[in-house]
Amino acid sequence: MIKKILFLVLFIFTCTQAKEISQLSDFDQFLFEDAFERKVYVPTDTQKVLISFDKKSNDIASTYLNNQGKGFLEKNKMIYIGDIHKMPSFVTAMFARPKMQKYNFTIYLYNDKNLDKVIPYKEEHLTLLEFDENHKLINITFHSDLEDIF
Repeated sequence: MIKKILFLVLFIFTCTQAKEISQLSDFDQFLFEDAFERKVYVPTDTQKVLISFDKKSNDIASTYLNNQGKGFLEKNKMIYIGDIHKMPSFVTAMFARPKMQKYNFTIYLYNDKNLDKVIPYKEEHLTLLEFDENHKLINITFHSDLEDIF
């Protein structure tokens, strides 16, 4: 019984001590899918990672990015991640994914609970992570509008 309790305490401690993102390769620990449920991986030449943690920030990003045309994110060496773990699965399947399949950009969907533990965020804001040529995190900013990023 004591072994089980110690294991549980160790497991909880490990889960709560998640390492914050400090370099691009830290994203390798996460599983991402696109809107078509295909696994996607963060390209090694990525310089910026834009992340939404809620519906409002996703609406801001998807509206802006859809107006930019195909290839906009790739041209800017950028990816866009949508954290959808709070979204009920039936809503994701019935409404969100079909809508996202019509986007003219790839959205990296994340459906687990710990992304917000390793990446800072503000409610109703997008988080922008910027990486240098050595893939090290150099800047974190929060945006309620994307006009100031580009």
